[in-house]
Amino acid sequence: MRTVKLLNNVSAGAQHISAAVNLDQRTWWKLRIDASGLNGTPRLYVEEAYTGGKVIPHDNDWTVICNPFISDCFFNIDDTEITIEKTDIKGNWFRVRMEANDNTTGTVSILLAYKTFI
Repeated sequence: MRTVKLLNNVSAGAQHISAAVNLDQRTWWKLRIDASGLNGTPRLYVEEAYTGGKVIPHDNDWTVICNPFISDCFFNIDDTEITIEKTDIKGNWFRVRMEANDNTTGTVSILLAYKTFI
């Protein structure tokens, strides 16, 4: 099991895009989102890209992994701890994008834990 801190105590009042993580195999992953001091509801977009190797994706290569419970494909972030998990990611690159939405205060941290299967 590997872990990567995607966002570390960042302001929830601005857009943040995490660094891309190369998974490059069939993968099980889980996100842990911790937020505090929010006055709105920031949105989290979980994104994947496929480039066929170690080539870093361009901005237009990313596809959102949809939230199965919201048709707009985002996850709402509130002041409670949230976990999101999925198996068999299709892309070989992974990142998260947080949009402030109607929020202006608070902080957010996001941790990615993943395991690859050969």
